Amino acid sequence: MKNILYISLLTALLFCISACAQEKRNTQKNFDGLDSEIETLIAEHHAAGVAVAVVKDGKTIYSKGFGYRDYENKLPVNEHTVFGIGSCTKAFTASVLGILQDEGKLKFSEKPAKYIQNLEFFNQGMNDSIQIKNLLTHSTGVNSRPSESMAILFITPNKYELIPRIKHIKPATGVDKGWIYNNLMYSVAGMVAEKASGISLEDNWQQKIFNPLEMNNTYVGWKPASKNKNFSHGYAVDSITPSRVLQEDMSTRAAGGSIYSSVHDMSKWMQLWLNEGAFENKQILSTKYVKSATDFLNKLPDNPRDSLNPVARYYGYGWGNWNHKGYKRVEHSGGTSGYVSNVVMYPEEKLGIVVLSNQTTTTLSSKINNRIVERLYPTLTENNLATRFGQTFTIEPVDTPTIQDSENRPSYKLSDLIGTYTHPGFGEFTISLTDQTLFAEFPLTKFRLEYTGENTFIDHHSTQIPLTYWNFMNFVFQENTESKGINSVAINLDTAPVIFTKHNN
Repeated sequence: MKNILYISLLTALLFCISACAQEKRNTQKNFDGLDSEIETLIAEHHAAGVAVAVVKDGKTIYSKGFGYRDYENKLPVNEHTVFGIGSCTKAFTASVLGILQDEGKLKFSEKPAKYIQNLEFFNQGMNDSIQIKNLLTHSTGVNSRPSESMAILFITPNKYELIPRIKHIKPATGVDKGWIYNNLMYSVAGMVAEKASGISLEDNWQQKIFNPLEMNNTYVGWKPASKNKNFSHGYAVDSITPSRVLQEDMSTRAAGGSIYSSVHDMSKWMQLWLNEGAFENKQILSTKYVKSATDFLNKLPDNPRDSLNPVARYYGYGWGNWNHKGYKRVEHSGGTSGYVSNVVMYPEEKLGIVVLSNQTTTTLSSKINNRIVERLYPTLTENNLATRFGQTFTIEPVDTPTIQDSENRPSYKLSDLIGTYTHPGFGEFTISLTDQTLFAEFPLTKFRLEYTGENTFIDHHSTQIPLTYWNFMNFVFQENTESKGINSVAINLDTAPVIFTKHNN
């Protein structure tokens, strides 16, 4: 009898070993030629480097770096190389609030003003309706364009200084009436977490997520990240060659995009979500939260790319999600100066893929992710992305005259524009004149202005700044009809131009 039992156990063990070996062979077959395919995509995008990791059934089955973290010195990327993950940060912020809710320190149904003193929105209806969950699902109705302009152009080391400005931002739609992506609202969510927990958002990330997951190569902000010897510099493309760009100051938008990590660490993050909030027998996120965070909570606008085969896409708490030909797909991308990231998970298949790149505004990460999905599930084609990447631009000399054509001049003297201009919802900036060049100095940086006609000026960079910003502002100065002096300027920072009032220095 013992011999029969022994033979049965041995047979079962041999079967298991054989099955595992066959599964490994199948996995390796799925990845045959993948390395060369990724290298081809890197070449097509003129990218510096990229790192890729694939998690399946609780294990990392593929993890590799390609290209360079430092293109100039030809230092290679590997699975521990640190990249900016941009807006993939949002799921970390939402998770902290989910943990705090499970700890009884807040409720998603509460108003954020309960935790943040002096927080008001544009009207009383918004004050009465906006809940913490609306901050996380991009359903507050707060317009993104002025929010982003406020947080970037009028950046401040103290993010709480933005709170009294929020009530001046007009809504783009009603609360719970649509999806409007908004980094500033995620900043507010991060502030709620700080007030509810009594510690900084950065400490919350560290204590509640990074440490339990042993994410030892994960940082908040580029300065701490850059101290890692395996840090990747950010690049755009100068003609066809990677060109290094400056890092981005995320002090007012940290909750939405300030984390730097590696694919090795991000593999642990995906394992957490694919295992219903547990990691190595530790329940870090509640199963209930994981389910709600990846649920179809707020419908995204229809994607023009889906015109032939319309697909309904949704947003949860820091995750986009949709039904991909019968498979639930959970996803988020992120972009900051010099980096683009993409995380894709198929929870029901226990599959997760993360691709991190050190290239600005690129489709490289998404394309690699989609190619891997297609290899594992050939019916899940998602290959209609046009190749795109950020390119550098020439910054003209700082002393380039404002008026380029002597026949095309404004109706006033440039010196009439000198002064400080203020708006209660944005802050202040100054206009100065040096020789023949007019400058607009914002907290972010100093812009050189060029006259284009009809009393309108456009901005140009006078210093090298992160390439996520480009010239888009139109300055239309307005005269007082009685005194004939300049009393304000209208700038296209919202759907309707924003009026800044002039104060003479």
